[in-house]
Amino acid sequence: MRIVSLVSLALILISCQSLQRRSGAPPPPSAPGAAQPPAPPAPPPGPVVKEFGTEKEVPATPLPPPEVSRPAAEAPKLGVILGPGGLRAYAHAGVLQELHRLRVPIAAIGGLEMGALPAALYAVKPQGFEAEWQMMKLKEEDFSKHGFLTGKQLKDLSEWQDYLQTLFGTARIEDARIPFGCLTVNLQNQQVLMMNRGVMAQALPYCLSFPPFFRAFDRHVAGASQLTAMARYLRQKGATSILYVNVLGEKGRAVLPVGAEGNAVVWNVTSSSLDLQASSVQETLQVPLVEEITAFSRRREMVQKGKESAAKLLPSILQKMGFDL
Repeated sequence: MRIVSLVSLALILISCQSLQRRSGAPPPPSAPGAAQPPAPPAPPPGPVVKEFGTEKEVPATPLPPPEVSRPAAEAPKLGVILGPGGLRAYAHAGVLQELHRLRVPIAAIGGLEMGALPAALYAVKPQGFEAEWQMMKLKEEDFSKHGFLTGKQLKDLSEWQDYLQTLFGTARIEDARIPFGCLTVNLQNQQVLMMNRGVMAQALPYCLSFPPFFRAFDRHVAGASQLTAMARYLRQKGATSILYVNVLGEKGRAVLPVGAEGNAVVWNVTSSSLDLQASSVQETLQVPLVEEITAFSRRREMVQKGKESAAKLLPSILQKMGFDL
């Protein structure tokens, strides 16, 4: 039953992503002498990203090309997307340390799935070691739940409220020092929601809920594959150059433990979808991890690998994007 539910989730994620890629295909040529069919209707508008906490719906706007020409006097503004990957998101803490060391100002930041947590921490308190310090307070039992009769179960993120309350208190997303957003998908109507306002501690569970750790939160799951929507949002917040930090590996493969076939289906769909959206960002920083996305005991090593990869690759990536280091 659990595998069936996970496959259903994968199908929902596919349908949500297909909304972003759908375009009207030209009809096949008519046979000679056949009556010409009426002109096809205009293609439907792009996906709608609804701002959480409001009734306002923001229609998707066409993305600018990856390389945006700017006047020589205009400095680029960096937008950072911390990608999904379960506990591989600990590597993002190392990347943020290196970005902070390079003193590159971040105009806007967002996170997909577990990448939303370090992104939120840095947005509220942009200090180099803040994300690592706060994420290391999490314990293994915060990510797993075992029943005597039922075995391992998905965790309910309502159990994270004390932790999130300690981190953020009553701080609101719109008051963050760096503009922040994360994405969630409504399982009932498959609508993608941008969590960009409201109390941070209350909004984050919507963006973090995703297997193999967490069950749906209030009938929502993390918008783990919504890279294009996140890039668009950061541009709306003023970023002109988008950097995506990929912790799933160069081939987009999330390593899962043996026996996690249902979760593997969901993550393979997510990884493939993210690969197809690579053109929506200017540059991608690949962090070459081999750890399973459930490897809690390897979190310190993943932080270090994130820092080392960023130290090696970020200077050339940022210079290519037009930043003076």
